[in-house]
Amino acid sequence: MWGASLEMAAASIRAAGLGDRITLRDQDVAALDDSDAYDCAWLPTFFVTEPVLEAAMPRLHRALRRGGWLVLGRMASPPDPLAQAVSTLRTIRGGGADFDAKRLVTALEAVGCTSVRVVPRQGPAPMEYVIGRR
Repeated sequence: MWGASLEMAAASIRAAGLGDRITLRDQDVAALDDSDAYDCAWLPTFFVTEPVLEAAMPRLHRALRRGGWLVLGRMASPPDPLAQAVSTLRTIRGGGADFDAKRLVTALEAVGCTSVRVVPRQGPAPMEYVIGRR
């Protein structure tokens, strides 16, 4: 967990006037113990390892209300092989793992998510989303 990211997120939430709708918590996702509490859960997978993903997925699924969405974010690989390797290295050096979309689809399906799909990328950002519904 990185305190600076929580501070930036809190500032963005305040600026958008969404403080009454969004809750930030400084908590390890693998220790989440909420049930039927959220309409949406966001996990930036490039910050987690395989063991953390495995531990977090059932907890995130359980924390969602029926009909809630679990959103997994991943950095989409650039088309150039050298750029792909550098991107993967950055992710791993940052403490995360470079999960491909197929692996994330499998993780969502394994915990019982439905309507699982990869959301088509929008704009120039390298972010790709894999989503599933409880």
